[in-house]
Formats: sequence, C-alpha cells, structure tokens
Amino acid sequence: MAVIDRGFNGYRDLILPLAECDTLVQKAVVVAATEHLSSKLARHILPNPNTYNSVLCGLRLRSQTMIPYKDDISMTTLLLLLLCEMISGGDKFTQIYGIMRGLIRSAGAQLEFSPSRLGRFVEIQTLRVQLIAESLFNEAEGSNFVHVQLEKCLEFLRYCQSFHPEHSVLMSLLFDIMTQACRLYVLRASTDPPLCDTVQLVEDFKQVAEKVADYEHVVGHHLLLWPYFVAGAESSTIPHRRYFFQKMQAMYRTTRCENTLKAMHQLNRIWEAQSTTRWTSLLGGPGQVFIM
Repeated sequence: MAVIDRGFNGYRDLILPLAECDTLVQKAVVVAATEHLSSKLARHILPNPNTYNSVLCGLRLRSQTMIPYKDDISMTTLLLLLLCEMISGGDKFTQIYGIMRGLIRSAGAQLEFSPSRLGRFVEIQTLRVQLIAESLFNEAEGSNFVHVQLEKCLEFLRYCQSFHPEHSVLMSLLFDIMTQACRLYVLRASTDPPLCDTVQLVEDFKQVAEKVADYEHVVGHHLLLWPYFVAGAESSTIPHRRYFFQKMQAMYRTTRCENTLKAMHQLNRIWEAQSTTRWTSLLGGPGQVFIM
C-alpha cells in the first residue's frame, strides 16, 4: 500500500503498533493478514468469517459510545476492512465503503482526526480511498467528487514526497499518472466524447506509464492498479488494450490479490460494451470490486 515501497510505511509503522494495544484494530489486522496469507498460499489458509463479523460488531458497539468520524480507531478499522476487500476481491466493498462514506457525510465539515502521526496518516489514507472508491461507487457523484476534490485527495502523494525527496522525478511521474487517470474518468463520465477523440490521451498516459515502469521495483503496486484500469477502460485500440491488460496481469502475478484479477474480468466486459455504453456507467452496484 505504500507509494514508495521502502522506508516509512504507515500501515506497518503506525497501525501495527496500534494493534498491540487495541483489540478492534488487532482483529482487523488479523483478518487482513489472513486474507493476504490465504492469497499467497493458494487458499490453503481460509479466513474465519466469525472474526470478520466480530470486527463489524465491534464497530457497531464502538459507535454507541464514540462519534465514529472523530474516532481514529473506527476509521483505521474501516481502512483495514477495505484492504481485505482489495486482497480478496470480495463483494463487501460497497457495504464497507458505504459505512465510511456515511460517516464522512454525517460529519460534514466536522470530520476530525487526532493531531497525532497516526491521525494524520489515517486522514490522508481516507482521502486516498475516497478518490478511488467514489469513482467506483456512483458515476455522477464520483465524477463530481474526483473533479472537485482531486488536489486535496492527492495529499497522500505529497505526504510520501516529504519522506523521499531523493525520488523527486518519480514523484512527479506519479502525480502525473494519477492526475491523467482522474481526468480520463471525469471526461468519460461527464462529456462522453467519441472514442477516437481520446486515443491520444490514452497514448499520453501510456508514455508516462512506461517511464514509471523504470521504477516498478520502488513503487507500491497498489498505487498503479486503478490508473491502469481507468486507462485500459478508456482504450479503444488493440495495442492500448493489450498494454494495460498485460500490466495488470504482471501486477496480479506479483501481488496475487483477487481485486486485480476481477478488475481484468471487468475490463473485458467494458470492452464488449464500449461502443454503446459509457464504461463509467458500468461501475458500481453491489457486485463492484474495490479496484485499488
């Protein structure tokens, strides 16, 4: 999940220590870790659904005594459950993100995180999740959110940049690739131009992706799945489709996360309908996988 997969990693350096002293976060870490081991070991280890349900129950109980959108523990737990959905490619993405979305909306302008390093990290990761999850959750609202909140949500890249000034060239490319993906999504959702009009935009994206490829041993893989999916969905030429599909295949071989495999299946369905339907309108619904 780290943007640059070396040095500081908030999930490891902030959330794991928290799990040593908070039972709810500890259970959520166990669920995510078991999902990850299960994916790596060909499902010979199966996650315990009772543990997952226990985390959901704990969130409900906690909400009776704490204001969830002012509670780092609850927001951290929801982030970990969304990681479970990424790893498993499960069908609970809309349920889990729906809970987070409801908390954020109920907070309005009062969404608060503690002033600690953990609070800052959880806030940044929540914005990162929102940027991608909103696009998968609802086309009209997602398009507006991505258009209006893009710069704010890219804070997770600026945060990483503060730890890695030595990677200024790479960070510039990552800002570029995320921004271009967001623009492709908004363009398709809002104006639905002829496919021939966006071929050059996809090619421009591909040129940046090829530069990022020089740093694939440094970049956290989960940063690239959503932008590659967006560019692939917008692709209307065989070479472009092949390029992004192969990128995602390579990502799956490395991570073994089922969300990547299911994103590839979704791309095939999008391409079949592309001449008659906006691909952005095909996202969402109860079966939508968390492509992040």
